[in-house]
This record gives sequence, structure tokens and C-alpha cells, in this order.
Amino acid sequence: MINFNNSVLNLTTFLLLLTQFTVFSQDIDQLKKQAKFNNDAESYYQLGLIYQKGEIEKVNMKKASANYEKAAILGHVDASLALAKIKKEKEDYGTTVKLLKIASDGKSKEASIELGNLYEEGKYVTKDKNSAIFYYLRAWKEGDESVKAKLEELKLENYNQKDSDVNYQEYMSQNGSSASDYFLGMTYLNGKEVPKDLNKSFSYFKKAADNGHAKAAYEVGLFYKEGLAGTKDSKLACTYFLKAANEGIREADLILREMDPTTLMDSENMDFLKYQAISLNKAEAQFKLFDIYTKEKNYKKALEMCQRAALQDFQPAMLELSDMYEEGKPPVRKSLNSAFKWRRQAAYVGSDTAEYLLGKMYHEGLGVQKSEERAVKWYIKAANHGIASAAVALEKINVAQYLDASDLEYATYRANQGDSEAQLMLGKYYYNDNKATAIAWLNKASDQQLAEAELYLGDIYKDGKCQTIADPQKAEEHYKKALSLGSSEANLRMALLYSEHQQLNEKTLTARGANSERQAMQYANAYMVSSTLPTKNNTTPDPSAYLLMGDIHNNNNKKVQAIKQYDLYIKSFDEIDGNHQELITVFNKQANAYANIGELNSALLQIDIALAKADDFSQTKGFKENYSQIKAELFYTQAKLLFDKGDKYKACNVFQKAKALGVDIEKKYEDLCLN
Repeated sequence: MINFNNSVLNLTTFLLLLTQFTVFSQDIDQLKKQAKFNNDAESYYQLGLIYQKGEIEKVNMKKASANYEKAAILGHVDASLALAKIKKEKEDYGTTVKLLKIASDGKSKEASIELGNLYEEGKYVTKDKNSAIFYYLRAWKEGDESVKAKLEELKLENYNQKDSDVNYQEYMSQNGSSASDYFLGMTYLNGKEVPKDLNKSFSYFKKAADNGHAKAAYEVGLFYKEGLAGTKDSKLACTYFLKAANEGIREADLILREMDPTTLMDSENMDFLKYQAISLNKAEAQFKLFDIYTKEKNYKKALEMCQRAALQDFQPAMLELSDMYEEGKPPVRKSLNSAFKWRRQAAYVGSDTAEYLLGKMYHEGLGVQKSEERAVKWYIKAANHGIASAAVALEKINVAQYLDASDLEYATYRANQGDSEAQLMLGKYYYNDNKATAIAWLNKASDQQLAEAELYLGDIYKDGKCQTIADPQKAEEHYKKALSLGSSEANLRMALLYSEHQQLNEKTLTARGANSERQAMQYANAYMVSSTLPTKNNTTPDPSAYLLMGDIHNNNNKKVQAIKQYDLYIKSFDEIDGNHQELITVFNKQANAYANIGELNSALLQIDIALAKADDFSQTKGFKENYSQIKAELFYTQAKLLFDKGDKYKACNVFQKAKALGVDIEKKYEDLCLN
């Protein structure tokens, strides 16, 4: 008896299988067409699977291999792996390796691991640790963490493709290598081994820079400066350029010099301090770093910074270094000799503290041979700079046995102690150097009623010396005070003052009820007469007084009186110690005065005498340098006098002499001589 239900079931199954077979047949035909006409790798791969598994017809490994091979040639990863397994079973190891490489190139971590194993073990291929590392790194890149152990065993530091293998650099980056971060930053910036990606480049550079990589810091600075990753920030750019410059990146230093970090960075910023200390070699920054490193107990760095600053004569650093040697502070050993040398150097560049300490070391024989004399010299310098301890030390020493009263430092010390003579000495010293300090010292001497100090102060205000503005009224006050203190020299000064400052004369006379220049001149003359009268202490009248009186008369057209005063000057002149050039000038003035009153022969005689005297003085110090000019001026005066006398021929000859010595002849005389 036939089981109807079973018959129905078998029929249904048969019909289903028949339908599937029809569909599979259609699919195979479609795959074949697509593979053939489109050269489609996936279609070849699917055909290979069909033939390998025998899903439609019986297994056909030959056809499977043929289709896998076509797909593999087109770079199909799975096809390459499938064919590699077939070739391996057939012991075709050369082809197996080639196929695994195709699959590895297609990012197959399975193929990469297999190749790594083969090269590590030397199976089917020549043993090659570098190639093994290369393929293990590929597997790691595709997410297989199991190869890390193998990579560690193979010692990556010996890998010979470090500079070209991006996978190696990424692996090292993940293991904390800032050098690899920098490499990857450059790789993504240039876009050679990988597609260009500025965001990735910036990310890698920043990671490396933040871990202390100098070149990466420079690149980050450029990114921020130019806004290459979308953010433009001068302060951040400066921050990273500083990091780079501090590690010797010259390009960063050049950019920083254009950016002016002082306007962008906090003065206490550590990188900025380092930049100032190292690149700009600023002593103040070096000393700040010394303090910071000392607090951090980084004594070696602290010493380096202190020494850098000290070598630039930065006084606080020099003193600190000397203290370190004196006390033996880490990392230096105690050395009084070194302490002495640094204090001496600091004293030489003006440290008042060092001056006192140096004096103390000489006094006590610390680090140097004991010498009270040298101690005194340094104590005095320090005392003069306001160090009270030095002044106290000097009180216990007989200073006068070591120093001459003319010594400038000693004079300053005595002047500070109230010695009027020392104050005057310093006033005169600084007066000769035209320094304002002269006024301070002369005022102190003036307070102690020294007439000579008043004379110098009068000279200062009369002529506007020692960096002051001329003030004739102040000059008059000081000269009068000198007169009241018994100075006969003040008479001459007052005469000069009144003869040179008409405005002062008017003001002064108004105060006295006078109202004319004549009275002012008489007043000046009265002072002049008192200065020229011989006294118990002054038996030789000052010829300068006669000269001034002559000038006063001459300027007021009193030529006869002027001639008399000039004559008194000439008769009282000391030809050994006198001012020879001034004497010749007086002869010239007297000659012109004679000419003005019509006595041309007397005028010419004075010029002849002057010319003879000039020849006598020609080798005298202070005269010979101006000899030619003096002679030229005398010739010029002589020639004009000869013209006035009517002797044109002689006059023209003398004009030629003056011209030969460099004098420009007035046009009217040139024309007369030509005619």
C-alpha cells in the first residue's frame, strides 16, 4: 500500500531541489558573464567558492583554483587566501607566499600574521626578522593585538625600515615615542606615504611637542601662527616657538625675534625665562632661573644659571656665587679662594657689598694674604658707597698711615666725614671734569666758609659749567661771599663778571640806585684797582687784571686809557711762566688802539714787536701749535695798518704773507692789490 503523505513529501522536496538547481544554474551563468565581460574579482571569487564547495555540480578544484587565481590577480583578498590554502596543500610554497602577500597588501591580518610567522621561522622563505616585523606590524595595524608579544621578542630597535614604515611609526607612537609622533606629523603634512591630513598632522605634532620634542614644537608653533588647523593664536604660537628655541631650533628663534615675546608672554613663564636666559643670554633671567632651580633642589642647573649670569658681571649672581664657595653650598665645594675671586670681580664692576666683603677678607686673611692696607682701600670704597659696616671698620684703623691725602677715594671718605679741605679738593677735581658733582662738594666746602669754594661756584654759574645754566646773579653772590671771606682773587672775578654781563650790571645797578653803564664800569674798575694793588701777600700785580681793565676801556672807546692798561700788562708779563699767546693778543689790541687814535707808527711798532716775540715763542709749549695762525693774524693787522698809512706796495706784500698762512683777504684789499 502506498503512503500518500510520504509520496507528497518526496515530490515536494524534489520540486524544491529542482527549483533551487534552476536558480543556481541561472546565478552561475550570471556570475560567469559578469566575471568574463566585466573582469569582476568578486564574481571570480564566488565562482571559485561554488566550484570548491561543489554546490551545483561536483567539486572541481581545478576550476575553483582558476577562478581564485583570476580574482587574486585583481587583488581580491579572500580569493588570494583561498588559493593560498590550496597551493599550500599542494606544497607550492612559492605561490603560497606570493598569494599571502597579495592578501596582506589588501589588509588581511590573517595573511599578515601568516607571513610574519613564515619569515620569523624561515619556513618556505629565507628567515628574515625585518620582514617578520613588517608583516606583524601590518597585522597589528588591522587590529590584531596578539602580535605585540612577537614584536617585543623581535626587538624593534633593530628594525631596518623604521624611517619608511608608517605602521612602525604608529606602533611606536602608541607606545609613547614622540619621535614617531613627529614622523607621523610630517607624513600627514606632506601626504606622500598617506593622504595629506592637516588635522592628523597637527594632532601628532602637538602630542610630540607636549612630550618635549623640539622640532614638533616648532611645527605646532607654525600651525598656530598661520592657522593651518583652523585656529590662529599668536600667544600659543609663541609658547611652542619658545619650547623649540630653547632646544636649539634656530628657525624658531628667528621667528621669535620678529614676534617680540615680551608682549605675548608672562614674564615668569618658565619657557620664556629659559629663552631669555639661553637664546638671548640675559643675566637677569638666568638669575631668576637660578632661584627657581635652587628651590626645586636642582643644584646642578642652578649653578649653571648662576655662573652664566656672573660671567656677565651681574652683581647679585657674582655675590651669590661667592657665598656658595664661602659656605660650600651644593654642588660646589668650599673654597675661600674662589669666594675671594668672585667678590673681587664684583667689586671691580661696582658692587658696594662686594667692596666691603673684599675689605673684610683682606683684613682677616680669608682666601687671600692678610693686608690691612688693602683692606683699608676696599673699606673706603664701600664706605663712600654708603656701607655703614665699612665706616665702622675704618674707625678702628689708622687710615692715614696707608693713604695719601690726595687719594681720590680717601678724599671722598674724609669729605663725607666733614673735612672741608677734602670737600674743596673733590669740588675742584670734578670741576675740571665738568661734572655736576663738583657743585655738591663745593657747596659743602662753602658751608664751612672756604673762600676758594665760593670762587669756583662763582665761575660755575658765571659760565654755565658743570652741567648748569649760566646764572650771573648767582655767580655775583658767590664772588661777593668770597670777598667777604678775604679773597683778593674775587676782585678780578667780579670785574670779569661786570664787564661780560650787561644785563647783570643793569639789574645790580638798579638795586643800588645807579642808572648808567658808566657807573657800572666804574664799579667794576674799583674792584679791578683793589686786585692790582700789591699787598703783604701779593707783591706782584696780576697782569690779567691790567688786560681786563684795558678791554673795559677799549670797549668803551677809551683808547688812551686802554693803551696804558695794555702797557702795564706787557711790563708785568712773566715771559717764563706767562700765557705767551695772550701776550701777542695784547700787542695786537694795543696796536689797533694806537691806530684808532691816529698813531699808525706806534701801531706798526707794536706789531713788529709782536712778530719778533712770536718768533721767540715759536717753540714754546702751547704756542707752537698755533704759531702759524698767530703770525697770519699779525701780518693781516700789519698789512691793514700799512694801507691806512698809504704804503700800498708794502701792504700788498704783507697781505700775501697772511694769505700764504691761510688767512682770507677782504675783497676790497684784494681788489686794491690787483690794481
